[in-house]
Amino acid sequence: MMYGVPEYDAWRERAAATKKRRSDAAIREAARGLFEEHGFDEVIVEEIAAAAGVGPAAVYQPIPATRAWSSHCLHLLPVK
Repeated sequence: MMYGVPEYDAWRERAAATKKRRSDAAIREAARGLFEEHGFDEVIVEEIAAAAGVGPAAVYQPIPATRAWSSHCLHLLPVK
């Protein structure tokens, strides 16, 4: 391992940021699709995680509280 080497550390940070962006995008798309198909109140976090190919913790990670999660998801609902 090359921990502490500036170039390696920078590469690791970029790789982690890229993975996080991809996971976040997959979560958003999975949530949007499930909300459209089943309705917001019928979808659980585990279903979103499974559809996105991530663990449930990844769905909650960027959002510190369940209430905030609900607020965050409201913009994903289709406009009718």
